[in-house]
Amino acid sequence: MAILQPVCRARWKGWETRIGIDPRVANFTLDVTGKVWFVDVFPPRYRHRNGPLVEWPEPMSQLGRTLGYFKHYDVRGITLCFLSQLGRANPVHRIVFESMVFEFLDKFFSEKERVLFIQGLEQTSWKKVRALLGVPSPLTQSRKRRIIALIRGASHEQVFGYQYYVYSLREIALELASAGLMSNESLEEFFRKSHFEDELPSQDLRKLEKQLSSVICDA
Repeated sequence: MAILQPVCRARWKGWETRIGIDPRVANFTLDVTGKVWFVDVFPPRYRHRNGPLVEWPEPMSQLGRTLGYFKHYDVRGITLCFLSQLGRANPVHRIVFESMVFEFLDKFFSEKERVLFIQGLEQTSWKKVRALLGVPSPLTQSRKRRIIALIRGASHEQVFGYQYYVYSLREIALELASAGLMSNESLEEFFRKSHFEDELPSQDLRKLEKQLSSVICDA
């Protein structure tokens, strides 16, 4: 979080940062003294005369460009991406990671931004899935149907005004893994299948939804 702080505090305007960053866990490393470094040599995410560099090669679809910008140049997207990657590395501690990140938000969010971010997060499909999974009783058929409905609508939902697309499905997968319904291996396979820089073929998106729905049906 200390590495993200200067990037997220240096704003271009509003929520948008001056430079971009991809906070994947694989982009952080330790040296022999235990100091944390961020290493992501390509592509360099910066603004130039033709606009911000989001990915290389540049996404062909508008959705790819918009989501790439949100994930790497918007403090909300950067924070969501970071939380997702922490959960991917260790899904059992997903909720703990989230709590720790929330404690750090005031380092680069204003008080108003922090409130708006947390309120927006509470409205997402994966937070609703978490609430349904967290009821201390067997997973009833009624709750299963509600979760499956959330899965089917997740790729179209608006998260902070952006269609979050396959990333919403990833977040739901993280909730299932955190609840012990998906293994770490299955979660990692899901992330590989849902790798996104441009729009996925519709049949691939349906397969991802079906995979998550099957987990719920078997629970």
